[in-house]
Amino acid sequence: MATGQAWPIGGGVSTNSRDDAVTVAALGMLAASLTTVAHEAIGHGGACLSSGGRIALLTNVYFECAPRASWIAAFGPLGNLSWAFLAWLALRATPAQAAATRLVLVLTMTLSMFWEAGYMLYAAVLNEGDYIIAARGQFGAVGWPLRVGLFIAGLALYLFARRLASSEAAPFASAPGRVQRTFRIAWLAAALSAAVAALLYAPDRIGSLRQGALEIGAAALPMLFPAPIPSSALKRPRSASAWVGRWPPVRCTPRFWQRSASACAKWRCRASSPITAAGRAASG
Repeated sequence: MATGQAWPIGGGVSTNSRDDAVTVAALGMLAASLTTVAHEAIGHGGACLSSGGRIALLTNVYFECAPRASWIAAFGPLGNLSWAFLAWLALRATPAQAAATRLVLVLTMTLSMFWEAGYMLYAAVLNEGDYIIAARGQFGAVGWPLRVGLFIAGLALYLFARRLASSEAAPFASAPGRVQRTFRIAWLAAALSAAVAALLYAPDRIGSLRQGALEIGAAALPMLFPAPIPSSALKRPRSASAWVGRWPPVRCTPRFWQRSASACAKWRCRASSPITAAGRAASG
């Protein structure tokens, strides 16, 4: 790829090497939604339905199954960790040109692991949450040895997740500070979207907001300070199908938004089409 050129999602080549912040933010929100679905809907919800139960409550932070069963609590964390592993596998089969898809996979992998790392620390310190509920159901009272073990596991997962996130984002390091900028924009959008979604739960807006801020925003704070990218990850792709060279910047052209708006209109939706300054200049 020639110096100064970037591959936009919508096709063609742009001379602007910076990622479109609006698109990165949107992908961050999508990643947060997928991460939440993996925990609440697929993890808890799947376990509830498979046991013959009925989903009594499902939001982005709360879940209840009728009848209640403590073991279902363990499947929320299992859903996140499984989702992170599947995202890691999918990265190995996603072509380099699919920049948006690759970014969503990296973000949802990272958010899923950070959620569970933070949740382990939360459970160890406050003696509550999915891990504690599941442990009480199996062992009765939860003593300090288990809580200390959870705390150590949470720290270990944080260190591992932070390093893995930077390693998988290595192809994004095609310009100084690009990984940091992308992660920070995505983190801010993901954290805000989780908080806003939590506020929609009218019976307990404050409690819901607190949980939403913790599970995505606070838990994923390490995204603001990515680990140094190993030089080996910058020089050597993991597989020929994963990428060719380095990732193209994530960018959507006016044509991409126009096609999206047309598709949405067919379903009688009102679409708002953000267009970059470069796109407005090109179309005007």
